[in-house]
Amino acid sequence: MAVNSNALAMLRELNTRKARESLWAYCVITSPEFYKAHRWHLWIYCEVLQALYERRLTKSFFLGLCRSPNVPKWYEKWYGEEVGFDRLKDNQNFTYLMTNMAPRMGKSRSLVKFCDWILGKSNKNKIISVSYNDDLAEDSSRYVRDGILERKNLPMDIVFADVFLDATIKADNKSLKKWALDGCFFSYMGAGLNGTITGKGGNCLAEGTLIDTTQGKVSIEFIAENYKYINIFVKTFDTHDLHVKYSKVVNASMTFSREECTDRKSVV
Repeated sequence: MAVNSNALAMLRELNTRKARESLWAYCVITSPEFYKAHRWHLWIYCEVLQALYERRLTKSFFLGLCRSPNVPKWYEKWYGEEVGFDRLKDNQNFTYLMTNMAPRMGKSRSLVKFCDWILGKSNKNKIISVSYNDDLAEDSSRYVRDGILERKNLPMDIVFADVFLDATIKADNKSLKKWALDGCFFSYMGAGLNGTITGKGGNCLAEGTLIDTTQGKVSIEFIAENYKYINIFVKTFDTHDLHVKYSKVVNASMTFSREECTDRKSVV
């Protein structure tokens, strides 16, 4: 059967362009064996993560996802009863995300894809991942790094380098816990219990991160919300964006159990 090579090339270019603009499209095109159309929960998760990054994650946006034809009709009712839409404030642009998803449902894999995608979108993004365990922090860093370095097995495969042509990791900076894209001081850093992020500024941080200050350990959320009004010296975290010794959360994401979410202000 004859194959039109021009048509295939055009289709490939169209797919890569979609992947640059859509996290879900990026996941589908780079891991089609996992991100399938019937796995609607992954579609919701990717859309929420992208909206978080693009500062358009609102209650109305999330309701629109729940009412999408891609999502089973029971989900909106279940979410309203089990979690409660009333916990989400109207007209608020959410910058914190807590994920409550069963094991083996793709949350960690999707977060790795998300990190790859935002680093491809802009090398100015800096990600700090904090875990209770050194091994987990190292694994997360390695998965993100390996996603950027991935090489295709077959000519028709599409990998990160096909979608984001200019994003490459420094040849001499490929450690497991801290590494950088070309032209950057650092792009990703993972830290476990008692690890240090001293002197590193990031704009994608895990919610719940405790910052060591002169007044003891203070949550990153408290500092982000009150950095204009409080007078504490942050000893273990700096931000280049503010040019002062305060830290501000721009994007945050972490997995919590349902019990941990009960006292939180908002759950998505």
